[in-house]
Amino acid sequence: MAPKTGLAPPSADDIAAGMAQGTMVPLSESEIEKALGKAGGVAGEITKGMLAAKDMDELLGGTEPTSALVGITFALRSWKWLKSQVGGGSGIFAVLEVTDLNGKDRVVTTGSQNILTALLWFQRHNVTKVPALTVRESTTGDGNTVYRFAKATGA
Repeated sequence: MAPKTGLAPPSADDIAAGMAQGTMVPLSESEIEKALGKAGGVAGEITKGMLAAKDMDELLGGTEPTSALVGITFALRSWKWLKSQVGGGSGIFAVLEVTDLNGKDRVVTTGSQNILTALLWFQRHNVTKVPALTVRESTTGDGNTVYRFAKATGA
């Protein structure tokens, strides 16, 4: 995939030639971290979280989309509000920390209006114990997918 500039990434030969000519200089770890740290917003939050990973599993675990919780029973442990850089919608999203019935901790991102509204309701009403939840999925008449929390049955 070409960068947004429309320029193709350099080939291995171009990199080797650039390093030999001194026009491409290897970076130190601190220079790389400094450059990555310049990213603001969501990218900056992601960078900080990844660099703070305790182990390889945490580093490579990443986040899952809302759809990953459809039909899965889970406990909502916490959530964090972030500004979205994606156009359209509310301009915010939430990062959910949940634990499924198998005891697996999961991190899920959601911009679902219904789920964000439920989270705000929980927050406004100081809900400290949320019942076991699942995510239900439906499709609107115009073909959009909608996600919402539902109380899990049989949990």
